[in-house]
Amino acid sequence: TSSVTPVTVYYTTDGSDPTTTSPVYSGAFTLATSGTVKARSVQAGWADSGIASAVYALQAAQPVLSPTGGAFTGTQSVTITSATPAATITYTTDGTEPTPSSTTYASAVSVSSSMTLRAVAWKTGFVGSDTRAGSYWITEGTMATPVVSPPAGTYAAGTWVSITDATANAVIRYTLDGSDPTSGS
Repeated sequence: TSSVTPVTVYYTTDGSDPTTTSPVYSGAFTLATSGTVKARSVQAGWADSGIASAVYALQAAQPVLSPTGGAFTGTQSVTITSATPAATITYTTDGTEPTPSSTTYASAVSVSSSMTLRAVAWKTGFVGSDTRAGSYWITEGTMATPVVSPPAGTYAAGTWVSITDATANAVIRYTLDGSDPTSGS
Protein backbone atom coordinates (compact mmCIF):
# COMPACT_ATOMS: atom_id res chain seq x y z
CA THR A 1 0.00 0.00 0.00
CA SER A 2 0.99 3.62 -0.34
CA SER A 3 -0.06 6.67 1.67
CA VAL A 4 -0.12 8.72 -1.55
CA THR A 5 -3.05 8.28 -3.96
CA PRO A 6 -3.45 7.88 -6.83
CA VAL A 7 -0.21 5.98 -7.27
CA THR A 8 1.09 3.09 -9.33
CA VAL A 9 2.93 0.37 -7.43
CA TYR A 10 5.35 -1.81 -9.40
CA TYR A 11 6.65 -5.03 -7.87
CA THR A 12 8.89 -8.05 -8.45
CA THR A 13 8.99 -11.48 -6.82
CA ASP A 14 12.50 -12.50 -7.92
CA GLY A 15 14.48 -10.11 -5.72
CA SER A 16 15.26 -7.64 -8.52
CA ASP A 17 14.49 -3.94 -8.10
CA PRO A 18 11.12 -2.97 -9.64
CA THR A 19 10.99 -0.62 -12.64
CA THR A 20 8.14 0.82 -14.70
CA THR A 21 8.30 -2.35 -16.83
CA SER A 22 7.65 -4.59 -13.79
CA PRO A 23 4.15 -5.90 -13.05
CA VAL A 24 1.69 -3.35 -11.63
CA TYR A 25 0.24 -4.27 -8.26
CA SER A 26 -3.55 -4.58 -8.48
CA GLY A 27 -4.33 -6.82 -5.51
CA ALA A 28 -3.09 -9.68 -3.38
CA PHE A 29 -1.13 -12.40 -5.19
CA THR A 30 0.09 -15.89 -4.35
CA LEU A 31 3.76 -16.77 -4.06
CA ALA A 32 4.58 -20.08 -5.74
CA THR A 33 8.09 -20.37 -4.25
CA SER A 34 10.24 -18.77 -1.58
CA GLY A 35 11.70 -15.44 -2.60
CA THR A 36 12.03 -11.71 -2.12
CA VAL A 37 9.17 -9.37 -3.00
CA LYS A 38 10.16 -5.77 -3.79
CA ALA A 39 7.82 -2.83 -4.46
CA ARG A 40 8.15 0.82 -5.52
CA SER A 41 5.49 3.55 -5.84
CA VAL A 42 5.52 5.86 -8.86
CA GLN A 43 3.39 8.95 -9.59
CA ALA A 44 3.84 11.62 -12.24
CA GLY A 45 5.38 14.78 -10.82
CA TRP A 46 6.71 13.02 -7.74
CA ALA A 47 10.06 11.38 -7.04
CA ASP A 48 9.85 7.57 -7.06
CA SER A 49 9.52 6.01 -3.61
CA GLY A 50 12.21 3.96 -1.97
CA ILE A 51 12.05 0.21 -2.47
CA ALA A 52 10.17 -1.89 0.08
CA SER A 53 11.45 -5.42 0.42
CA ALA A 54 10.18 -8.55 2.17
CA VAL A 55 11.72 -12.04 2.18
CA TYR A 56 9.31 -15.01 2.24
CA ALA A 57 10.31 -18.59 2.94
CA LEU A 58 7.63 -21.10 1.99
CA GLN A 59 7.85 -24.37 3.87
CA ALA A 60 6.68 -27.77 2.67
CA ALA A 61 3.89 -29.27 4.78
CA GLN A 62 5.02 -31.72 7.46
CA PRO A 63 4.51 -35.33 6.37
CA VAL A 64 1.80 -37.51 7.88
CA LEU A 65 2.54 -41.13 8.84
CA SER A 66 -0.22 -43.72 8.81
CA PRO A 67 -0.30 -45.48 11.18
CA THR A 68 1.36 -42.80 13.32
CA GLY A 69 3.35 -45.23 15.47
CA GLY A 70 2.74 -47.40 18.52
CA ALA A 71 2.93 -51.05 19.54
CA PHE A 72 1.87 -53.65 16.99
CA THR A 73 1.84 -57.45 16.87
CA GLY A 74 3.00 -57.76 13.31
CA THR A 75 4.52 -56.02 10.31
CA GLN A 76 3.02 -52.62 9.53
CA SER A 77 2.68 -50.97 6.13
CA VAL A 78 3.33 -47.27 6.81
CA THR A 79 2.21 -44.67 4.26
CA ILE A 80 3.73 -41.18 4.20
CA THR A 81 1.98 -38.17 2.65
CA SER A 82 2.42 -34.39 2.52
CA ALA A 83 -0.20 -31.74 1.75
CA THR A 84 2.36 -29.90 -0.42
CA PRO A 85 1.64 -30.78 -4.07
CA ALA A 86 4.58 -32.36 -5.93
CA ALA A 87 6.71 -32.58 -2.77
CA THR A 88 9.36 -35.28 -2.55
CA ILE A 89 9.43 -37.12 0.77
CA THR A 90 12.61 -38.69 2.13
CA TYR A 91 12.81 -40.88 5.21
CA THR A 92 15.11 -42.81 7.53
CA THR A 93 14.44 -45.91 9.62
CA ASP A 94 17.44 -45.65 11.94
CA GLY A 95 16.24 -42.59 13.87
CA THR A 96 18.58 -40.15 12.09
CA GLU A 97 17.39 -36.87 10.58
CA PRO A 98 16.35 -37.21 6.89
CA THR A 99 18.18 -35.15 4.27
CA PRO A 100 17.34 -34.63 0.58
CA SER A 101 19.65 -37.57 -0.21
CA SER A 102 17.97 -40.00 2.23
CA THR A 103 15.72 -42.79 0.91
CA THR A 104 12.97 -41.33 -1.30
CA TYR A 105 9.45 -42.43 -0.43
CA ALA A 106 7.82 -44.23 -3.37
CA SER A 107 5.46 -46.71 -1.71
CA ALA A 108 4.42 -47.87 1.76
CA VAL A 109 7.31 -48.61 4.11
CA SER A 110 7.26 -52.14 5.54
CA VAL A 111 8.02 -51.96 9.27
CA SER A 112 8.73 -55.49 10.49
CA SER A 113 10.92 -54.71 13.50
CA SER A 114 10.93 -52.01 16.17
CA MET A 115 12.25 -48.70 14.84
CA THR A 116 11.83 -44.94 14.66
CA LEU A 117 10.75 -43.72 11.22
CA ARG A 118 11.47 -40.07 10.38
CA ALA A 119 10.23 -38.22 7.28
CA VAL A 120 10.71 -34.76 5.71
CA ALA A 121 8.97 -33.24 2.66
CA TRP A 122 11.05 -31.27 0.13
CA LYS A 123 10.11 -29.10 -2.85
CA THR A 124 12.24 -26.87 -5.07
CA GLY A 125 11.85 -23.26 -3.96
CA PHE A 126 10.60 -24.32 -0.52
CA VAL A 127 12.22 -24.86 2.85
CA GLY A 128 12.15 -28.50 3.94
CA SER A 129 9.24 -29.42 6.20
CA ASP A 130 9.49 -30.04 9.89
CA THR A 131 10.40 -33.66 10.61
CA ARG A 132 7.62 -36.12 11.40
CA ALA A 133 8.71 -39.07 13.55
CA GLY A 134 6.88 -42.25 14.46
CA SER A 135 8.14 -44.92 16.85
CA TYR A 136 7.00 -48.44 16.07
CA TRP A 137 7.31 -51.39 18.46
CA ILE A 138 6.72 -54.71 16.77
CA THR A 139 6.02 -57.53 19.18
CA GLU A 140 4.82 -61.09 18.80
CA GLY A 141 2.03 -60.45 21.29
CA THR A 142 1.48 -59.55 24.91
CA MET A 143 3.70 -61.16 27.51
CA ALA A 144 1.91 -63.42 29.97
CA THR A 145 1.83 -62.24 33.58
CA PRO A 146 4.42 -64.12 35.68
CA VAL A 147 3.18 -66.53 38.35
CA VAL A 148 4.87 -66.43 41.77
CA SER A 149 4.82 -69.64 43.81
CA PRO A 150 4.02 -70.11 46.61
CA PRO A 151 1.36 -67.35 46.67
CA ALA A 152 1.67 -64.31 48.96
CA GLY A 153 1.42 -65.18 52.64
CA THR A 154 3.39 -65.87 55.81
CA TYR A 155 6.10 -68.55 55.52
CA ALA A 156 9.09 -69.83 57.45
CA ALA A 157 12.50 -68.32 56.76
CA GLY A 158 14.31 -70.04 53.91
CA THR A 159 11.17 -70.74 51.87
CA TRP A 160 12.02 -71.13 48.19
CA VAL A 161 10.10 -68.88 45.78
CA SER A 162 9.82 -69.65 42.08
CA ILE A 163 8.57 -67.41 39.27
CA THR A 164 7.31 -68.83 35.97
CA ASP A 165 5.92 -67.28 32.80
CA ALA A 166 3.81 -68.95 30.11
CA THR A 167 5.49 -66.89 27.35
CA ALA A 168 8.18 -68.95 25.63
CA ASN A 169 11.75 -67.68 26.14
CA ALA A 170 10.60 -64.89 28.47
CA VAL A 171 13.22 -63.14 30.59
CA ILE A 172 11.77 -62.63 34.05
CA ARG A 173 12.92 -59.60 36.08
CA TYR A 174 12.03 -59.22 39.75
CA THR A 175 12.54 -57.05 42.82
CA LEU A 176 12.53 -57.79 46.55
CA ASP A 177 11.79 -54.25 47.82
CA GLY A 178 8.22 -53.81 46.54
CA SER A 179 9.20 -51.61 43.58
CA ASP A 180 8.06 -52.48 40.04
CA PRO A 181 10.63 -54.47 38.06
CA THR A 182 12.37 -52.77 35.12
CA SER A 183 14.68 -54.05 32.41
CA GLY A 184 17.55 -53.38 34.84
CA SER A 185 16.08 -55.39 37.75
